[in-house]
Amino acid sequence: MAFATLTCCFCSKDDDNNNGRPTSQDTSFMNHATYINLGEVSAGNLAVSKGMHAAIQQFGQSMISDHTGAQEDLKKIASNVKHSLPGDTDAEHKAKAALLMSLSGNHFDSTYIYMMVEGHDKAIQLHDSEVRIGSNNQVKQYATDKLQVIRHHRMMADSIARALFPRS
Repeated sequence: MAFATLTCCFCSKDDDNNNGRPTSQDTSFMNHATYINLGEVSAGNLAVSKGMHAAIQQFGQSMISDHTGAQEDLKKIASNVKHSLPGDTDAEHKAKAALLMSLSGNHFDSTYIYMMVEGHDKAIQLHDSEVRIGSNNQVKQYATDKLQVIRHHRMMADSIARALFPRS
């Protein structure tokens, strides 16, 4: 009986951190979180340089700061678990950046801020999924820690969108 208890405890401990190796769920999450972080920094740079409204420029600067920091945190975890992160964002975020680059004035600002609302909804779903079904403790903790910030970004984006560009 004591052996069974010890075996159970040790197995449970190993399963909790998956021996430091991330599962496919964890690596997929880290890759997608990287795409989001890099995409938000890119779009934030456009908001700072092209934004017509101060609120858009300020929000863009927040995206640059927060997502740069989030990506640095993720790089440390990826290094710890020996996972190579993508060096660039994905086609979806590149297409959004291309669209934003083609816009100016209110068209830019409204498109950008509504993209931020939608993008943060997706980021919340991604992080929530990792918290629920991820295996690696470091990766799950990252997702947990960033959820509150992402929810705050989403709330800020929605508030700016409603104030500047209310939809009927």
